[in-house]
Amino acid sequence: METIQYTSTNPVLKANKNRTTENTIHQSLPVLGLSCASCAASVQSMLASQPGVNKVAVNYANAMATIDYDPWIIRQDALQEAIRSIGYDLVLETDEEAAAVVEKAELNQYKKLKSGATFSLLFSLPLMALSMWGCSCLMQIFLC
Repeated sequence: METIQYTSTNPVLKANKNRTTENTIHQSLPVLGLSCASCAASVQSMLASQPGVNKVAVNYANAMATIDYDPWIIRQDALQEAIRSIGYDLVLETDEEAAAVVEKAELNQYKKLKSGATFSLLFSLPLMALSMWGCSCLMQIFLC
């Protein structure tokens, strides 16, 4: 998987960017709202463009973002706001809370898809019946 690295022309950020790895936090966080590989690429480029982010990789298959960042330069909530600005969400809770948030979001998405499918089915069945039998009945009425 390709990783995009942040580069800065600002010498202060460059100096902070090259801090030792003891200041760097390596974290994997769930991303909500990914529907395609292009979405994952958008999230990855947005995270990579943030100051203080050393490495980032977003995996579409498991909807996770793996981020190496310097907490002295950028906070988690700033990363979350950056992702929210492009229409996705970064889950910052602990493991159990994150799992509950992701599960709730997936359940809401499932309910939305289920209601849309039910709505479509309710309106397509009468149209199908009308197209199969209604046309012949209408033709008999008008031709008689």
